[in-house]
Amino acid sequence: MNEPDANFDRVKRKPLPPCVIREMVPTDRDLIFGTYLKHGHNCYGFRNMTRPAFANYGARLLEELLERSTTFVAEAKEGGELLGYAIAERPFKRIDHVVLHFTYVKAEYRMNRLCSKLLEVVKGIDPAKTTLFVTHINPTWWILSRVIPNIYNPFLLCKQYQTEKE
Repeated sequence: MNEPDANFDRVKRKPLPPCVIREMVPTDRDLIFGTYLKHGHNCYGFRNMTRPAFANYGARLLEELLERSTTFVAEAKEGGELLGYAIAERPFKRIDHVVLHFTYVKAEYRMNRLCSKLLEVVKGIDPAKTTLFVTHINPTWWILSRVIPNIYNPFLLCKQYQTEKE
């Protein structure tokens, strides 16, 4: 069985350089599409799909998500290297929920609290009152969910299921 984090211990860790978290610009799309199509296949909902099927449908899903979501990118201050990103949206008008679609941090910068910093930006000014929903889970999600409470709801990937009760 091919585990997605089998090389996790073999990756040479680097200290997190000073970075800035900003919104995505068009030049960031290549990194986002490449990592999503490579690593998104390991999410539990898509594991049993063939790679060509996931590449086809995953690219279309990601395109739709990028159109309606906000993508935050962590960029090193020196050199401009992209270290990670988070795709999230606030779909509900009167309810303070955040739907986190996908988060990625380069392997050499993991375990440096970069994901937590991205999620602080995603959740906004008052994170204690914000409910975080996630639409993708992978093996590292279980670790993250102990630190940052969240609710798994894959139906929120689809715009037509993002409705409020009146």
